Amino acid sequence: MKLSKALFSLSFIVVVGLFASLGLMALAQGQTVQAAGPVTGSAAASGPGAALPPGNYCVECHTPGDERLADAARWTGTIDREAVNPCPAINNIHEEVYYTERVLLGIDRIAAGLPASEAVAKVNTRYASTLQGYNRLLDLPVDSQEAFASQAQVVRYSLGKVYNQYSGLVDSQQSRWVLIGGIAVTLVVVASLAWGFINTHKMVKYSTRELRGLVSAPAILSLLVIFALFAMPIFRVPSVEDVSTEEEQAVQAVLDEGGRAADTEGRAQARIWESARIGALRASDDPDFAARALESSLAMADYTYQNSAAVWGAAAAAYEISTGSDVSLEKANLLSSELKAAVARTWGLRLAAYEWLDVDPQQAVALLEKALIQSQAEEQPYRDLDRRALAVVWAEIDVEKGLEVLSLVKDPALRSWGLREIAVIAGDPGLFQEAAEAAADVSDPVQQARLLREIGAAAKDKSYFNQAREVLQGVEGAAQAYALADLAAAAGDPDAAASISAAYPGARTAALLYTGQYEAAWQEALRITDPYERARAQEAIAASWGDADRAAQIQVPALRDRALRRIAVSRGDENLALQIESPYERVSALIALGSYEAAWQVVQAGEGVKLSETSPLKDLALALADSDPQKAMLVLDELDSEADKAPVLAALARATGDPELFDRALGMALAARVRGDTLAPAEASLALAQEVENLGAEYVQLAVQQAFEAAESISVK
Repeated sequence: MKLSKALFSLSFIVVVGLFASLGLMALAQGQTVQAAGPVTGSAAASGPGAALPPGNYCVECHTPGDERLADAARWTGTIDREAVNPCPAINNIHEEVYYTERVLLGIDRIAAGLPASEAVAKVNTRYASTLQGYNRLLDLPVDSQEAFASQAQVVRYSLGKVYNQYSGLVDSQQSRWVLIGGIAVTLVVVASLAWGFINTHKMVKYSTRELRGLVSAPAILSLLVIFALFAMPIFRVPSVEDVSTEEEQAVQAVLDEGGRAADTEGRAQARIWESARIGALRASDDPDFAARALESSLAMADYTYQNSAAVWGAAAAAYEISTGSDVSLEKANLLSSELKAAVARTWGLRLAAYEWLDVDPQQAVALLEKALIQSQAEEQPYRDLDRRALAVVWAEIDVEKGLEVLSLVKDPALRSWGLREIAVIAGDPGLFQEAAEAAADVSDPVQQARLLREIGAAAKDKSYFNQAREVLQGVEGAAQAYALADLAAAAGDPDAAASISAAYPGARTAALLYTGQYEAAWQEALRITDPYERARAQEAIAASWGDADRAAQIQVPALRDRALRRIAVSRGDENLALQIESPYERVSALIALGSYEAAWQVVQAGEGVKLSETSPLKDLALALADSDPQKAMLVLDELDSEADKAPVLAALARATGDPELFDRALGMALAARVRGDTLAPAEASLALAQEVENLGAEYVQLAVQQAFEAAESISVK
């Protein structure tokens, strides 16, 4: 009897082990998929400029002639440099790229563990097609940081769907192994039970009462309880979030209203600028239209100035209703910063004056005077930002007046920046020295060194670089590393990289790259641990170096193809362009090289990964419009974006003289809406006006009129 009970107990333990194994395998399956997910957390600490909300357009703070605007997306180091970057807009741009690459890294890791199969091959093809959006993101000009962020979000959304498909394949694979394991364990248990029953039956004959005792209700209940506990991970249901209370909804409504107010102010400033710009472009051909456009710009400036009190009230209301809730109060603080950045700003008028400088200097001065009167932003940083830029534009007409306006700027960093730009305009070395003296009042040594570095580059005077090095003596960490890297690049000092800590290979790589030490930069880049950060650095190095062999060693295919495209274009090497795997990069390279037929063949290829990001085809269609309108029409059909179709239709209208094509172009331009860029339809319409100048004045007038109407339709309510 004791032997039989022992055998039955052993069988009971085996059954419990079976359920435990199945439960743990199911739980591990869920945890494995979760761990493979993309990283979406914050990439870097807030930098010195993070206290200021970024403007949507770079020209809100910079003057249009600032050469740094063209280099916004250039690789200058790994993500840790954003902790010391003074420009919040550039921080946002770089972080958007970084977040996108985190999703790509998650996909690469989850796909690496999948065995080859037909299903995996299909998802791989879909991934390669979707990846073209990332290539396009790296090519986007940064005119509007919100538009760039929006495009990055679209790319991540598409990549997220691909990630889910890979996750589904992982789930299927793990489910098969779970099923196989469960069957195997079950067979072992059944066999052991059968073996135990047969051998026990030979030794002991049970009575009916004894058999009932062995399969009693408590034993069966225990098995069921254990099964339920270990089956819970399989059948668990996600919890539903609690519905917010009426009070929380009221708070959120006020915060939403404040957010709309901040957005409205930004759109109003953009409308002021665009209306004046359109008027300036037509001032010589149609003075009446130009005057009307300028009058509309001035009326909008008056409206925004009068509306400042309402915007301030929205900030106050957000604070008042958020009192008592830490979460809501934090949101109110962020919103207040945005509203204070928007209220009483005058960058629209300042840009309007810039557009009218060459057309009518007196009118430009009148616009600047109006902007100076209205530059009453509540917070000093925004007021000083406006006045600094006003002073620089004013100096284009009158240097002394520009300096007088700049004297109103209290912030020493902004005053130094303004003095440096005015010194370039005036060609006065003494103003560079004044800029350096203003920089000396900046408390942050990193930002002080940055100002001195920029003064040295503008003045072409190495003494300012030496001053910057002295300022950085007591600085440590990433701040010092990237300040020294930027200083090395500006000074063209090939030995400066040696003074950068080896703990920051990204900074050392940037210093070596931008001082022309490509071999050393390549070797240093190998020390960057993050695969995408490393590949970004290698892409920049290989492209600057013009070394296709090094480019071929880049482990990230998208960045390898990007480097090869840049090298092929710089060399004029069509054979190298044809070796590029990505259809987007291959077509872009061939079009840039003028190999239009080869590019079109890639588009028409019937096998492999298709060209899903069609924006490069705009340049192909424009190139073919005059020489082969029929093929240009075929290329037009491949384009997805209205903003890309509009100039192509205008070029075809110019080439064929077909007015119907121009009407279609107008419609496409008006539909060329870009999330985050309220000026997109107006800008697309203005581009048409330049495209059809030889068609006749009436066509130009139609395009400009539509641009003006698009600007006037920008909502400011």
